Amino acid sequence: MKTTQFHLITALVAITSTLTLLPTSARAQNPGYAPGDLVIFFQNPGGSQGSDMQLFATTGNTATVFRQAFVNGQNLTNVVNVGGLLGTTFSTNWTSETTLYGGLGGTWSASTGTSLSNGDPGRTVYTSMPRNVVGTPGVAASSVAVLAGNTAMTATANAVIQQNNIFETLATNSPAAITNGLGSTIQSINPTDAFGGGNSWNNNIPAPGVQQQGSASSFGTFGPFTNVEFLWDVYRVQARKDVSGQYGFGEPIREGMFLGTVVLDASGNVSFVAAAGTSTPYDAWAASYGLDPSLTTGATAGDRTANPDGDSLLNFAEFAFGTNPTIGSPAPISATRNGGNVLVTMIQRNTDITSYVLQTRGELGSGSWTNSGLSPTAAGDQAGVPSGYTRVVYTAAGGPGKVFFRALATE
Repeated sequence: MKTTQFHLITALVAITSTLTLLPTSARAQNPGYAPGDLVIFFQNPGGSQGSDMQLFATTGNTATVFRQAFVNGQNLTNVVNVGGLLGTTFSTNWTSETTLYGGLGGTWSASTGTSLSNGDPGRTVYTSMPRNVVGTPGVAASSVAVLAGNTAMTATANAVIQQNNIFETLATNSPAAITNGLGSTIQSINPTDAFGGGNSWNNNIPAPGVQQQGSASSFGTFGPFTNVEFLWDVYRVQARKDVSGQYGFGEPIREGMFLGTVVLDASGNVSFVAAAGTSTPYDAWAASYGLDPSLTTGATAGDRTANPDGDSLLNFAEFAFGTNPTIGSPAPISATRNGGNVLVTMIQRNTDITSYVLQTRGELGSGSWTNSGLSPTAAGDQAGVPSGYTRVVYTAAGGPGKVFFRALATE
């Protein structure tokens, strides 16, 4: 249970840290690709057409698109379409090609340092693991991506970079089909199998983003999507858990976190079904302001303890008391005298907060805060109150001397 305290007089202290980005790669850059993209790729070794080709397409940034969709519990529909290129590169009947393989992989760096990109330390790998059953949308149906040690972690990051480097340096757009020049077998195209092969659909597929072999039949319906031909479970695997401000701070290393399932339908549309039960009301609120709940620093930091607008309120206080976390806001609690009473006014969230408590004490620098025992009533003026909130008034008996108020919100 998380608690945020706010009182009328003193300011809250913001927690800050530094986000450092590594220099941009000096390699030739495909304008349709950026390091850190989750790239979907296909190969057809043994097929009658395109056996020496690879088809690539970026599906978006690993962190800001897919990790964020996971955090928000948000499905992504028709991220990119590769149906036309699959047909011209491999076969017009690509949906029934049993020699067609596909997978996904992305990482922004193989660095072992403490630099972050969108909250991810170097060597953080986003990789696909194949599911061979429909299963339950939002629930993994694959072997969890687990790496044995740092050497395997580095090898995996380098393998994904090697795979995506073909797309980065040889293509000029996305999607793109490229003659790989490395032979017509999966083994020669993807020389590294950091996962040891045993987690693969086919143990003879050494590839980053462990690949799945196509089949003559369709998966059918998967969640909101129909005519599904391929399903890949996407995992985030981090090599570090000790970098201040990173997503996954303190969480397990070298063990995949299931984010959701990438879907390819018979028309070539690539979509994403997020893992079930990942979003919270706070996450949805932060996302509505363009904030990432996984980030603790920067202009889009949406962590509960972050303060992206630099005012006196941390994000959770802004969530609880209905202020805007991206624009400096006035104090969300005010007190006025009305005859012999003191009226304490604030905005409170209608749901998702376990309790609001108004507390008092006579001296700000000494003594203890005491629960007032008061219950609020809805104010007559609700102008400017955001949706999902109500302006309320606590009526406290006035008296001689001074009194300080603070509001305590508990999630």
